[in-house]
Amino acid sequence: MLQYIESPYTLLSTIFAENFEYIIIDRTPFIDSEKDRITVQKVHPKIYKASYPCWFFSEEKFKQAFEVNYELITEFTSTDQANIKSVFKGFLYKQKK
Repeated sequence: MLQYIESPYTLLSTIFAENFEYIIIDRTPFIDSEKDRITVQKVHPKIYKASYPCWFFSEEKFKQAFEVNYELITEFTSTDQANIKSVFKGFLYKQKK
């Protein structure tokens, strides 16, 4: 899940360099903002005691990362939820030729 990666845009650049024909993004949190937001996700103590950094992406900024080499084929929402105002979405991108 991309939102738990320390440097998600660096990872995306690495993925883009592989020239995959298709890229699928799924169950990724987005906020209505021009900037990405980093938060702390706390695991419920009944599960185990832990916390993790978690990104909530600016949808506009996220999509711009794909624009040069990929075209958006479709997007969809997923049922995941968070306790901040956000929407979890997925995208299917195809490499431009």
